[in-house]
Amino acid sequence: MTHSTHMKALEQYYEDSGDSDTAERLLTRALEADEQRFGPRHTVLAEDLFNLGLLLLATEKYCKAEKMILRALELQKKALGPQHPVVKTTIDVLTALQTGQSAQFETLESRMPRALDAQDAGV
Repeated sequence: MTHSTHMKALEQYYEDSGDSDTAERLLTRALEADEQRFGPRHTVLAEDLFNLGLLLLATEKYCKAEKMILRALELQKKALGPQHPVVKTTIDVLTALQTGQSAQFETLESRMPRALDAQDAGV
């Protein structure tokens, strides 16, 4: 297990326990570690950025969330193409964020694991 993988696992623990500040710090450190390891355009960063964006949304840090999700979208489009399910889900999240429809985030978040499974399967 890599250092960033451990941080992501810890982040999930802290997020589940309600300590979103610690979760945000850990996700940010994992993103930085992955960026150093893989470079600024690697697809693994898209997942890190999206997850950090969702956490920031949940803590109502909308401007920071939008920045992270937009960067994730850029990487996803380049790696997966504009019609990929992950890209479509990310666009839906951005649309909901930009139109103030935060109630949709839970529904969109529940679609993400299926879209990520499709990404892993190369769909």
